[in-house]
Amino acid sequence: MTRSIFRKIITRTLLTAALALTTCASLQFAAAQEAVEPATVTHLADYLPKYTTNNKTTLTDSQVYDNGTNVGIGTTTPVSHLHVSASDTVANGTQSAIEISNTASTNDKDWWLRVGATGTNTPDGGFSLGDDDAYWFVITFNGNFGLGLNVKNPQYLLTMADGAYENGGTWTNASDRNLKENFAPIDNATVLAKINAMPIEKWNYKSEGKNVLHLGPVAQDFYAAFGLGQDDKHISTVDEGGVALAAIQELYRQLQQKDAQIHQLSAQVEQLQQLQQTVQVLSTRLSKIENADANVSVLRASR
Repeated sequence: MTRSIFRKIITRTLLTAALALTTCASLQFAAAQEAVEPATVTHLADYLPKYTTNNKTTLTDSQVYDNGTNVGIGTTTPVSHLHVSASDTVANGTQSAIEISNTASTNDKDWWLRVGATGTNTPDGGFSLGDDDAYWFVITFNGNFGLGLNVKNPQYLLTMADGAYENGGTWTNASDRNLKENFAPIDNATVLAKINAMPIEKWNYKSEGKNVLHLGPVAQDFYAAFGLGQDDKHISTVDEGGVALAAIQELYRQLQQKDAQIHQLSAQVEQLQQLQQTVQVLSTRLSKIENADANVSVLRASR
């Protein structure tokens, strides 16, 4: 057998084997396509496909809608890059728009975002952020903001869970007696003396610049004088106001004492003036009596 005949036989054999393999692969691919998605199955435009729960060889439409620009879940008109829409009328987070879970967490494993509606614990049309136990961040539809444990329907522009709030540019501290304990009297005179000894200067915050000026003590001096607040880096408006009121009380008491002393001195002066008038009257009478006695003596002597 010559080399040329041998090459022809080998070439034909390889071509035959390749053709057989190609035909087999084509048949298998067609069968797989038919098994995955029969030709009779149709899909809605722009929906991402998914396998059905009971038949993992069949594709159907998912809830995810992709129009090429935005993606919607529960909506076919997404107006943002990701738009989630659903009906939520329960009073907890089980049907929230977005839930994030961390199974490795040793505390609350789930946090959720939701838009409120009638029947929920989030104000109708508002927005909330919470965990398994409570709401921590709530915004009403008209812009009121609640921060802290279960401020579910904030009534002010900024409402804190401890009772403090800001509204109309005014910060209001919580000051209910029921929130306080360990009441103790103070020596107002000592407070006034400490204020007098404490530097009170004009200054500016570095972050605001030299043109924005403020007036008051620094936290280090305030804390050293009164020991109030969390540390020597901050001054609470409650403490600063309380110190000022105590000093005003002491000044009022001192003024009252001085007024009493002045009133007493005035009364004494009046008594002295009355005594002086009495002395003058008596002196005048005595002078008259002395003059009368002198005249009598002169008459007697002339006789």
